[in-house]
Amino acid sequence: MSDSSEQSQTIQNSLRFIYEGTATATGPAFFQALVRATAHAMNVKWAFVSEFAGSHERVRTLAYWAGSAFKNNVEYQLDGTVCERVLQGEMSYYPCDVAPRFPREPALQELGVESYLATPITTQAGDVLGHLAVFDVKPMMFSDRELEVFKIFGARAGAELERSQAIAALQQSETRLATILDSAQDAVITLKEGQRIELFNKAAERIFRSPAEQVIGKPFDRFLSHQLRQVLSCYVDNNSSQGQKVWAPEGITALRADGEEFPIEVTISPLSVGKERLLTLILRDVNEREHAKQEIRRLQDVNLMLKEDLSREHRFMQIIGN
Repeated sequence: MSDSSEQSQTIQNSLRFIYEGTATATGPAFFQALVRATAHAMNVKWAFVSEFAGSHERVRTLAYWAGSAFKNNVEYQLDGTVCERVLQGEMSYYPCDVAPRFPREPALQELGVESYLATPITTQAGDVLGHLAVFDVKPMMFSDRELEVFKIFGARAGAELERSQAIAALQQSETRLATILDSAQDAVITLKEGQRIELFNKAAERIFRSPAEQVIGKPFDRFLSHQLRQVLSCYVDNNSSQGQKVWAPEGITALRADGEEFPIEVTISPLSVGKERLLTLILRDVNEREHAKQEIRRLQDVNLMLKEDLSREHRFMQIIGN
């Protein structure tokens, strides 16, 4: 077999090794599988994958293979390190004598690092997210084709990191939204096709006296008075397709889970998520508002009484003093 054929077979074996090592993994498990498979495929001791840590001056490793086991992930400053250039978007390759080139990174000398190869990992738009790096105690001599294969490993890491970061951002957004909705004083209810309940916030649980887990996915019908049923039906027939919202400030009632009828104010508006059309109801218990007003008046009366009592006591003390 010619040298070219042997090299081609080696590259194919490397690609297959990486694919088989990472095919079923996602998230942290993927990055661990990737660095271990990359180290074995490239025949090197160390391999790690990183992402920026808060700024473009620092990175943290997501998985770190050290020859026979995974190391704990680390975070470090880029300035003066062998990794600095690659995080600016360029592949970095030092076949030998890498440690003397970076005197500000003594760990290279301490570990006996002789060679280093790293490629940036990027989004589909080309924004740098982090890097994939391998290094060894012996020189590393790679052909141009092998370096291109290494870039493929980096591209695969970039796709997974972009996906993982998008999922994390979505989860953070959902958490913030849930916090906002659950801190709202008004009931927020989202209905999907067939007026089945998609969202039922904490205020809705309180107002309708029903836990969300007992109503999610079920028809909203059980909470509809005759009036509210008519309002919803009329809205769906005449307004929802036009994207208009409707406010019904008075004269409307709803039903609690125990069947009690109570007065409400309600705003109904459409919401489109992809091709799915939803309805959102923001609903206020008028009784709660009236009770709040009565409590404010009661506290004002108590405050007035206390002021009068203090005033009388003050006059009494003046009389005694005189």
